[in-house]
Amino acid sequence: MFGKILVAVDGSEHAYKALDVAADLAEKYGASLLVMHVVAQHAIPSYFEGLAVEKADQIFKSLGSEVAEKIFAECKARLRDRKLPSMSTTVAEGEPARAITHLAKTEAVDLIAMGTRGLTGIQDMLIGSITHKVNALSHCPVLTVK
Repeated sequence: MFGKILVAVDGSEHAYKALDVAADLAEKYGASLLVMHVVAQHAIPSYFEGLAVEKADQIFKSLGSEVAEKIFAECKARLRDRKLPSMSTTVAEGEPARAITHLAKTEAVDLIAMGTRGLTGIQDMLIGSITHKVNALSHCPVLTVK
């Protein structure tokens, strides 16, 4: 039923719960697990130019990579005793919902698993959650976990 499962993680407890559920499904169906973290792009005002923009971009990318490594370390610790056929991790940059659905399509994912709430807090209530956007944009089923 599921050959490849994508789990989007952001370091929130909901994301780790989604990882646990996805791992259960991967074990049951012999599916490979692809764990993804998205480093959101930060808008830099257009009046900044040159070196300032380059330096800010480097800082955001560096911080994003550090955060991703910490999140992946936690994921690997949680999955240590699992009997998964395969597991890989990947980091993407950009708007999270689009990055998640793009990877799901290019990797021919059969299921996307993610938490119902992430780390963005009150912003989700104002502009709609990433999970909702992924559900709307996805070519495959999206499993949301509380």
